[in-house]
Amino acid sequence: MKYLFVFLLLGLMVSCGPKEGPNREEIKEEERIRMEVKEELEEEKRIEAKRADDTGDEKSIVVVNGKNVSTIKIGNLEIMTEDLGFNDWYGAVKACADLGDGWRLPTKDELNILYENKDKIGGFANYYWSSTESDSNTAWFQDFDDGYQGYGDKASLTSYVRAVRAF
Repeated sequence: MKYLFVFLLLGLMVSCGPKEGPNREEIKEEERIRMEVKEELEEEKRIEAKRADDTGDEKSIVVVNGKNVSTIKIGNLEIMTEDLGFNDWYGAVKACADLGDGWRLPTKDELNILYENKDKIGGFANYYWSSTESDSNTAWFQDFDDGYQGYGDKASLTSYVRAVRAF
């Protein structure tokens, strides 16, 4: 036991003694490398910010009814990147309204913006409802395969639902 104590004490004394660290040149070289990496990261951030400014697109995650939902911003429109299902027009309007916080069906013109940017937004099927009514019984929809816009019976036609909101 006595020898163990002396051994531990000697070990502590040796470990507390002077150690040889990096010399001044090594420290300068490490600092130079850190600065280069920092500058590269800042440049990447500037490039990414410029790319976002150029496209006007900004992807984000929002919380809707307690769920994280992916969105993309194009112009002054925030668009969900996932559908809310397949419904008649009344069910589509209700599905968007139930989200709250300004979520709604896109207008006929906004729906065409979604079609024109469908590759950026992603996740589209074929037919989608708009909020634009043609008359009391019909509303506009758009085919996302070819861009065709037409109108159909609100109660009997079923199409996909994609929510948007202005910001």
